Amino acid sequence: MKTKYKILIILVFVLILVAVRMSANLFLGGSYSYAEQYEFDVNNATLIRAVKRLKNENPNYKMPDSLTINDSSYMGKYHFYIYYSKENEIVHCFIMDRIDNPNKASIYLDGINKGLVLGSWKVVNSDYDKSENLKIKEEFKERVLNKLKLPYKDEGDGMMAFWP
Repeated sequence: MKTKYKILIILVFVLILVAVRMSANLFLGGSYSYAEQYEFDVNNATLIRAVKRLKNENPNYKMPDSLTINDSSYMGKYHFYIYYSKENEIVHCFIMDRIDNPNKASIYLDGINKGLVLGSWKVVNSDYDKSENLKIKEEFKERVLNKLKLPYKDEGDGMMAFWP
């Protein structure tokens, strides 16, 4: 009889852990809880320079002159935008250093705006279904991350993702 209670208690505990993990995004603070994280073994300044170099070497990634949205530092994050001219999409990302290790920094892929009229942003890991999401991330790796010529690790969004 004691074994049945132990198994029941363990099962209830595991179910509670799974429920908390699945609902993590509902309780996370901040504006970027779904952002996809890519960790680099370089400091913040080096990663920002690499992004600026990439945009200078690839003029088609620069924002069109008609838009006033620019790369900027705000609240400890360096926000930058990549323009996919062929698809007419704006990709929002930001760079943030690691508090626990100043020699590491991460790029976070946040969202995509269709067209040049701002305000139709869709958030990665939230507003896209699984296949669209995977395609967006693979494209970002090919077009941006791999061209930075710095080793990185895909840290994911830090959550379990379940799509309908």
